[in-house]
Amino acid sequence: EVEDSGAGMAPEVLHQAMLPFYTTKHWSGNRGLGLSLVHQTVESHRGTIDLQSEPGRGTFVHLRFSASGPVPADQAKGALQEPCRDDREKFPGR
Repeated sequence: EVEDSGAGMAPEVLHQAMLPFYTTKHWSGNRGLGLSLVHQTVESHRGTIDLQSEPGRGTFVHLRFSASGPVPADQAKGALQEPCRDDREKFPGR
């Protein structure tokens, strides 16, 4: 859960807030992808996002993710022993 006490969003803005390229900002290089990418990422992990907002009261975001089954010990052990490629580049001695 994340909550802020900012300006909040009107219902017509909230309805479109997670659409790609939607923005209420004047053109300044921002592309309006933030909430859209969050939404896509959450859904790709079998989760849901609940976005609530009200003008003058801020915004509340609640992310829910499905619990996955247990990972077999041999798979978990291998995952911990093999760093991802980015880690190898950052930490060449690993």
